[in-house]
Amino acid sequence: MTNNHTKTKQHLANQSIKSMGKRLALIIKKEKVYQLTVTTGISINMLYHYANQKGYPALPKLALIAQECGVSLAWLFSGEQDESTPPITIQCNTLRLTVIDDAMAPTIPLQMDIEYQLVKPVQKKKRFSDGVYVLTNQQGFIVRRVQWVEAEDAYCVFGDNPHYPLQRVKEIAPIGKVTAIVQSL
Repeated sequence: MTNNHTKTKQHLANQSIKSMGKRLALIIKKEKVYQLTVTTGISINMLYHYANQKGYPALPKLALIAQECGVSLAWLFSGEQDESTPPITIQCNTLRLTVIDDAMAPTIPLQMDIEYQLVKPVQKKKRFSDGVYVLTNQQGFIVRRVQWVEAEDAYCVFGDNPHYPLQRVKEIAPIGKVTAIVQSL
């Protein structure tokens, strides 16, 4: 009985994803794809990939597409929109996050709150400026320094804590750029 229940749940989840894919395809096709590429930083190829339902974007990209197309994530996922809930908008440019590791200590200690501003993806030939960014990994949201090294054609991603190794990566997809460390009085 449990096996049938699990299969039913899986089937319903798959149907929800397919429906979400159809709504995503609808809004991408409705918008001018080139303009959507410019405003989101997502390549034309990836947008067509999503529009043809050959794949689905990660949640941050899905939220960005929804925002740029003037629809809510609730509508994308369910097809229904509560009239009292406007489409996805950012009321304030500054968001807050609690740091979940000590990689930036002593500058930003573990469990310290930071404020950050959302950043849009950049096109491949453009680079993010050096700074402290909110990134994603298996842990969730993390805070790291990011520095572009022209000679290596790569980003150095590192923390202020010497126990964490420096990483070199060709591409990053930051969520936001840190603007403040929030300390309670």
